[in-house]
Order: sequence, then structure tokens, then C-alpha cells
Amino acid sequence: MITRLVIPIALVIAAIALFFALTQPAMGVLQTKQEEKKTIDDALDNAKKIKKIQDNLLAAKQAIPSDKIDNLNKLLPDTIDNVQLIIDVNNIALKYGSNMALRNIKVRTDDGMTGGKIGPNTKKYGTVFLNFTVTGPYSALKQFLNDLEVSLRLIDITGLTFTAGEKESYEYNFEIKTYWLK
Repeated sequence: MITRLVIPIALVIAAIALFFALTQPAMGVLQTKQEEKKTIDDALDNAKKIKKIQDNLLAAKQAIPSDKIDNLNKLLPDTIDNVQLIIDVNNIALKYGSNMALRNIKVRTDDGMTGGKIGPNTKKYGTVFLNFTVTGPYSALKQFLNDLEVSLRLIDITGLTFTAGEKESYEYNFEIKTYWLK
């Protein structure tokens, strides 16, 4: 009778031992794999959402007319073309007579310093300074300034001096600053 009890008890103990020796570690590995699968599924769902957002943004970008994109590139270009800047400003000035043509042109760019701080310039944009001289009457200056203000290119006038000339003809020395994306 004792053998009848011992054998089932031994089998139950062996089953418990097998569970803890073989099944329990396999269950731990299975649980780890399920957590990894959940993480990968979440990442895949996020990738699908990002792809959908990217497709929507691309469709929105393609819906923008090319002339509007050209205007944006002129407003804040991703490279600076000093020659084109001079041509653009000169064309504005020439609308008010040949005396208003740009002379004594000097171009300088950012020196990498920001506001007296030492270290690299971490701005996402660069600046270019353009110094030039034009000659003309005060009325032409007002119109020229107005045209600079409403032009597509982003321009700040950082300096303006003038010298009186003969008969309502003045010499104007400008310093303007324009921007570009780095």
C-alpha cells in the first residue's frame, strides 16, 4: 500500500520538478519573446503613422504651386548668391534712374560670432551685409525704400547715411542685411 502512495506522490513531485526545471524557463523565454514582439509591433505601428504623416506632408508640398515655392526660396534662400543679391537690389534702384545704380559695392558675411559671444554661431540662418552707394533725389529714395520693403527678399536696412549734392541730388550710403538658411 505504501508503494501505491509513493508512486503517485513521486510522479507528482517529478512533474513539479520537470515544470520548474524545463517548463518554467521556457515560459520565461516565451514571455520575453512576447514582450519583444509587442515592442516591435508598437514600433511598426509608429512607423506606419509616421509614413502616413510623411505622405500627407508630401502631398501638401506637391499641392503648393511652383511659383509660390520660388517666392519662398527668394524670401529666405538656402544658399546665398551675392551676385544675384546685387543684381536684385540694383534692378530695384534702376527703376528710378541711372543715377540710382549701385556703386561702391561691398559684401561681407557673418563672421561666425553671435552678439559678442565667443564660440561658434549656432543659428540656423546666416546673414550677408551689402554696402552700396546710390545718388538721386529724395523722392527716388522714398520709392526705392518702399520697393525694398515690399520686395520678396527679406532685407533689413542697418545703416543709411546721406550727403547733400547739387540741386536735390543726394548721395545715399546704405548698409543692408539679408538672410539665408544654413
